[in-house]
Amino acid sequence: MKKVLFFAWVLLLGSLLGMRAYGQEVKTERVLQQTQREDGREFTLQYKVWTEDPLGLREPWAVLTADEEDGPLAPAVRRLADAAEKDGKPVCLVILATGEFPGGSTGLQMQRNVQRVRELGGRSFVCGKAGWEVLASVPAQGHFFAPDESEACLEAARRYAAGAYGAEIVERLDPRFTITLQERRRLEEAGARVVLTGRGWTVTWPAELPCSQEEPWEGLLTVEAKMAFPGGNGVAVSGEGSGVFAEGRQLAEFPEAKANVGVTLGLRDVAAKIFLGETVPTVLEGEPVESRMLGSKPEWFGKGATGTFSFQWEDVGTVEQLGRAKPQESTEYRLRVVFTPKGSGAGAAGAPVGQAAAEGTYSVRVLPGVLRVQVVGEGLDRNSSLAVRIEGRDVSRTLVARPEADPQGGGIVLAAVVEDLPYGKYTVTPGTAMDGKRLAAQECLLGVCREDDTVDISRRFCTAKFEL
Repeated sequence: MKKVLFFAWVLLLGSLLGMRAYGQEVKTERVLQQTQREDGREFTLQYKVWTEDPLGLREPWAVLTADEEDGPLAPAVRRLADAAEKDGKPVCLVILATGEFPGGSTGLQMQRNVQRVRELGGRSFVCGKAGWEVLASVPAQGHFFAPDESEACLEAARRYAAGAYGAEIVERLDPRFTITLQERRRLEEAGARVVLTGRGWTVTWPAELPCSQEEPWEGLLTVEAKMAFPGGNGVAVSGEGSGVFAEGRQLAEFPEAKANVGVTLGLRDVAAKIFLGETVPTVLEGEPVESRMLGSKPEWFGKGATGTFSFQWEDVGTVEQLGRAKPQESTEYRLRVVFTPKGSGAGAAGAPVGQAAAEGTYSVRVLPGVLRVQVVGEGLDRNSSLAVRIEGRDVSRTLVARPEADPQGGGIVLAAVVEDLPYGKYTVTPGTAMDGKRLAAQECLLGVCREDDTVDISRRFCTAKFEL
């Protein structure tokens, strides 16, 4: 003889005037405050969660007692599910059973009707042997009990009906914010789960929701803006999916939390070398010089810009004008960057953020080309000389090669040097020698690669050597 005892504890949260269905009575508070850190980029979130207007403890009442497998238990569950659907109100089922779970169509019918109850927001607590867990809510822990744990089953249902039920407090941070290692350790030691995904940090606290606003569940979380995020006004700290959850269903959301994030704006100095005659490079190692001076490209993390940057090159103007400059000597260019945040910052945590400015230096070292002329041969003495003509783009000069000691041969050579030539191709044409001999002109390349005409500062020197 299999004995089944069935109780239905009806939790009609909508039966009193003005009350709402299960899951909507959860109340939350979330307060965002700026910490004392000087840069204004660290914030603390304070949480309070509780249930409002609980029904209080209700003793379960017996619906029926069944002494055989096909007794009135299954139709009783169906009638209760019908009544709950008609009223649109969740119920709390408490099933205390002995014996084996009925199989076949009877068992399937009970499972379907219990599922109808769950879909209304209710729960089912079951005390019975293996097999009966199919009628319990999930997770099984806390909803399914052994036959000798009937009191534990009833107590769990009582606490649920009073509003003190297990839940998870979930905070999904906006991707512009992060959690320090020290804070992560503190949270984990307090029992929270801290997980980093592609969307950002998620913190989950397991909690038992109290039914008193005077003694709510409380939590604390300190976050900081990521270094790559410039800052701005009215920045959302929390991402989608934050709130209070139970059994995978969201029970409540948190109030909006927005912060005025202090602007981080610091320029670093950069430098470049160019050949005389080149224009100032505005791209360094594949990166625009202005971005390079900012340290990295400002990152908005897919949330849209919170402000605008303006760039001004002192005594030059725009970066386009800088790129057309051809300095004749090494020069330092000053860049001033101004970040103008959007929005007023009203209603957000922290003082509203205003314009921020920073300056940096772009040092451009100009390296000129050096062209040497050398004349060797017999019969040269200290009275010898030779005029030489140097011609290139925008350059036409005449110089005289004069005697100097040959450090290698020990004799006399004629030499001349020009040390301030821009990059380019030059024709070096010597005049008529003292003996009437005419020497062929030679080509010198300064800074120019013959194969592709690119400019290379390592090619600063060229020697035109003539032999009499």
